[in-house]
Amino acid sequence: MIILKPNLSCKSLSTYLFFYFLLTVCANIEAQNIQVSTSDGVAESAIKVNPVHPNIIVAGSNFRDSGQGLYYSSDGGMSWSVSSYPSANYSGDPTIDWSSDGQLAFTAMLTNCGGGCELWFLRSGDNGRSWADLPGNPQRVLSSNNVDKEYLHVDKHRTSPHVDNIYITWTFNGGPAVGRLQFARSLDRGRTWEPTISFTGDPRGFGSDITTDAAGNLYYVWHAYEEREIVLKRSTNGGGSFINGTITIAETSPTSQQTNGIPIPAQETRRAWIVPSADTDLSDSPYRGSIYVAWSDSYDAVDVNNPANNHMRVRVARSRNGGLNWQTVTPHPTFDRATVDRWHPWITVDNRGTVHIVYYDTRRSNNRTGVDLYYSYSRDGAETFSTPVRLTDRTSPNVVNDNFEFGDYNGADHLPDRVIGIYTDNRSGNSKDIYVAFGPVVPGACTFVDFGENGPGNGLPNAPFNTVASGVSATPAGGSICIESGTSAETITISKRLTIESTGGIVRIGQ
Repeated sequence: MIILKPNLSCKSLSTYLFFYFLLTVCANIEAQNIQVSTSDGVAESAIKVNPVHPNIIVAGSNFRDSGQGLYYSSDGGMSWSVSSYPSANYSGDPTIDWSSDGQLAFTAMLTNCGGGCELWFLRSGDNGRSWADLPGNPQRVLSSNNVDKEYLHVDKHRTSPHVDNIYITWTFNGGPAVGRLQFARSLDRGRTWEPTISFTGDPRGFGSDITTDAAGNLYYVWHAYEEREIVLKRSTNGGGSFINGTITIAETSPTSQQTNGIPIPAQETRRAWIVPSADTDLSDSPYRGSIYVAWSDSYDAVDVNNPANNHMRVRVARSRNGGLNWQTVTPHPTFDRATVDRWHPWITVDNRGTVHIVYYDTRRSNNRTGVDLYYSYSRDGAETFSTPVRLTDRTSPNVVNDNFEFGDYNGADHLPDRVIGIYTDNRSGNSKDIYVAFGPVVPGACTFVDFGENGPGNGLPNAPFNTVASGVSATPAGGSICIESGTSAETITISKRLTIESTGGIVRIGQ
């Protein structure tokens, strides 16, 4: 089967039909943003690409006052539909993941928040169209009060002894135990859940994430706001128990212990939160097994009363030895620290070991109140990062008359050859919506093949019918072949499922 996919950064497209193949080719290359939500006032979003069928994607978001939005795409994020689910009491903080075989999608969310939020878990067996797949009552109630900032992770690596374990982290947000991190796991794809573990002896936090490596080791990270540190807790038995104590990943700038947020001109009311995002390199790259954590922080001590005095940056930490030791870098320029804020990062690592990160950036706003989504990547294990590129095609102005502003976090995941970010967009100035933005094709994500008679592929003079096969032409990297423009008329037969993408000019498949 041949899949012909346009460059997702295209605004203007031309279509050519040759011998029953429909091919779309870029004419102009610009950023492309796709609206996901259908309701005004949404923020705080999550997204996950199906690990087997990357054209299938599920996403979620908050609504302005209350409620939850769930969405699904069957065309790689180019269009979106609203999911159905069995209750109207959902209140937000969505989190999404998939089973390792791509057959089941999972979500967790806050519900019934009138007297302290509950935590519910749902499962979908139809690629996110509906969420009533669990037998009996389709909701599993994991906690009945004072839940906040939950996040979900599935161990999907085929060699892990804990493959398809589902892990959920959240914060207890009430009473003397406020800020205590909680953990639950399911060993049967969400049908049943083991008793919650409460980390009462560890630092309090607000905002956490979980990642796992190929051996099934579990890494649990959060912002310890009293200690002013990003910390790590580890499990070597799939969350059955945890090693005592925590490891300090990095120190954070002094902040108010009670608010956990940093006021800046674009987020002066809601404040920019220190919410870590984590992922692990599961590829066969030289950096296999590396753990990465991203968060935003102030350059200097925080002035909680004057947003203009605070300046935000993004930090990325890496560990090459199972979380024991860490090194930290900034994945963007710092010379403009006085005039540009960067925050709300999300990090993801693809199957080639490329580290992708998206974040808000105010460089196009003179007073630091307007935001765009920017993107950088690293191919050397987060030691250095590429020059940031803008993913949004319009700057979002400051959100007014809305205490929720841009929310507390955005999200991202990777497609076979690029990143897809999900974020809060206020481009109209008075209507917040959830959008997705696509990054550029990452170098190394495609195998470039010129099938022309003078190219390095297997095209030959007067031989228009050529077969692409391993050993005859280049072996695809990441399942994609980027065809360089040629002048010869040829028919290409491909014996496996591939993405064929134009890199310039007109590509003709056929005679």
